[in-house]
Amino acid sequence: MIALAVTHLKEKPEALSNIKYLIVDEYQDINRAQEQLIGLIGQSGSTFIVGDPRQTIYQFRGSDAGCFDEFIVTHKNAETISIMMNRRSTTTIVEVANEFSDCFALVHYDHLLATRTDTGGVYLGEFGSDVSEAEWIADQIDHYVKSGRCSYAESEFS
Repeated sequence: MIALAVTHLKEKPEALSNIKYLIVDEYQDINRAQEQLIGLIGQSGSTFIVGDPRQTIYQFRGSDAGCFDEFIVTHKNAETISIMMNRRSTTTIVEVANEFSDCFALVHYDHLLATRTDTGGVYLGEFGSDVSEAEWIADQIDHYVKSGRCSYAESEFS
């Protein structure tokens, strides 16, 4: 689908003439095909990207951390604004994330700072297969729902 869109936009660039601003969220999840599409759509306007290159460790749909580096090269006037305050995660999660990112061989990231004061928990699970991992996750969700700590409709545990 993306390749088809790129082909059509290259054939009819006038379709993009009214684009003044392009905002791309979760930039860490883009792959090379999406990078090409973003480049085409934003070529005649201003492009604003939001993302965290540290999160490309998940390799979601072939994401590539190099897209961040290349964005700065292809967009000469790009400005980088780092937000070091993590408002989502507990202090323990932020501490573990910082320790984990310290292990990256090719890049160094400044440590994030947690704004939440609750400690939370971090657990390591090792599973023999994707299926056993999925079953364990489903069992955990079922346990939390049955205990009344959350419902299936909630996006986060209470």
